[in-house]
Amino acid sequence: GVTTSDKMELNYKTNELVGRGEVSSSFRDGLSKLLILASRFKAKNNLENSIQYFGSVRGEHQSTEQKNDKIKFKSNLLTYSETDKTISLEGDAVIDRALTNIHALNGKIWLNNQSNGVKYFTMNDDVRITDEFINSLGKKIKRFSYSERVEGFNGERKLILSGFPQVKQEGDIIKGNKMVIREDQEVIEVINTNSQFNMKSKN
Repeated sequence: GVTTSDKMELNYKTNELVGRGEVSSSFRDGLSKLLILASRFKAKNNLENSIQYFGSVRGEHQSTEQKNDKIKFKSNLLTYSETDKTISLEGDAVIDRALTNIHALNGKIWLNNQSNGVKYFTMNDDVRITDEFINSLGKKIKRFSYSERVEGFNGERKLILSGFPQVKQEGDIIKGNKMVIREDQEVIEVINTNSQFNMKSKN
């Protein structure tokens, strides 16, 4: 990876590299590219080979094979471990992909060594999701979901919500112990339901 910033200092005692101002890191791995932007960074030569980024951190990961596989993220603190191929998001974490926006306190993204894409991600604590789908009448609908935890598998375009999840969709509030949302699709899979449906016709 290549990291640039306005100012860099190396502390020989702690073996830490610290940088400030317009921090930009880019990592290429096979057919995928990871870009991270921040105002400060700290790199320590340790077992995880990790770099910490601070101050309205944002970035994106994209596979050059699959253009629709792009995932964008933001947080107050981000730790990237090159050894584990993980991105940890702490404080005001956001993940964006296609028509889905996920907001939570914390998150973690696992990158896939084999397919050059994102393998899996989780978001925890006060999760808020907005996504869009086209309903059976061909109308674009915005959906709002809330839970304590969400898990996503990038290839499958599905989100698993747990921890008192509820979804607001076209006047209905759907609740369950665990729910599966398929992105860009109207149907929600509810495991152990407890729902209020608004059954009046929606013309």
